[in-house]
Amino acid sequence: MKKILIFYPQLDKPLSGGQVIDFEFIKQIKRSGYFSISYFLDKDLSSPSILNYNLYLLSHILAFMKYDVIFMNSRQYPRMLLFVSLLRFLRFKGRIITYHHHYNFETISGWERKVHEILELLFLKKMSGILIPSPFVRDLTRHLLPKANIVYIPIGFSINSDMSLKIKRERETRIVCVGNIERRKRTHHIVEIANILKNSFPVLQYDIVGGELDKAYSEEIKEQISNYNIGLIVKLYGRVDDETLKSLYQKASLFVFPSSYEGYGMVLVEAMSNGLPVVAYNNSAIPYTIKNDYNGVVVEDGNFEKMAEAIGHLLNDTNKMYKLSGQALKYVGALQTIDDMKKMMANYIEELAHS
Repeated sequence: MKKILIFYPQLDKPLSGGQVIDFEFIKQIKRSGYFSISYFLDKDLSSPSILNYNLYLLSHILAFMKYDVIFMNSRQYPRMLLFVSLLRFLRFKGRIITYHHHYNFETISGWERKVHEILELLFLKKMSGILIPSPFVRDLTRHLLPKANIVYIPIGFSINSDMSLKIKRERETRIVCVGNIERRKRTHHIVEIANILKNSFPVLQYDIVGGELDKAYSEEIKEQISNYNIGLIVKLYGRVDDETLKSLYQKASLFVFPSSYEGYGMVLVEAMSNGLPVVAYNNSAIPYTIKNDYNGVVVEDGNFEKMAEAIGHLLNDTNKMYKLSGQALKYVGALQTIDDMKKMMANYIEELAHS
């Protein structure tokens, strides 16, 4: 039986859409029965800093050389690059594979962006296989790393395309936005939009759902809400359970997504599966999922005034919003199922075991 070593921050609960996919892949490895599995998690070190991580890995490098397959998420590149480079230098005979959901350097600005671009691409070049679930990231990787061994396994969704979820004209006048509170998600644009539209649509409610990944940014948003005196119409829910989220989706008329960068944007599919048209910015993977004037509206990236204008037009044109809602449900109904994704994962794992 071959041996696989899985490096991962934690395996208690997925904290992002990407981790949901990674967890399923790890589950498929377990189910296959092809591998003896070992894990290396953050909790295995007293402090999972980059320095401690590398000191431990490098001091145990000979033990790691004995594995047939090593798996990790590409987001771990800052602390794993030195390790995988040394493995390659020592002519590691096994395969190193990674799940790659998005390019982190694309979310960074200034000189740090170039540094992270170099590090991230160097890391990916060391991989025997790069598993990619997003067509946007696949196409970008083909451009940036034309020699890379890309394994494209499209995201699968467990969705019932129930046309009864098509938004009704009598739905409440509410907007929902779902995503962790961090600068990349541009949550503050929702607050700007609420301030712009408060006179034209005085009863319009804004429900913002997501964990506070950036506490300082979250406090800035709360202050922004207070300064605009719109606390009665903008509500920050934090993380919610599935039942509460479904209730918020089913009360809303629109899903608004001001994110600056997405490798896929699984939440867009989640919103559309509840019959919500989407208003989002034209960047990264978003136009791969949101087709302008078909299942939503795509506006100029970063222009929250244009986004507010698009929202206003849809709220005033219920016929168009109703049409977009139906087409959103049709779109998600045609996506690959989660069972299809599991089969593709299982096939790749079998290939790993017998290669």
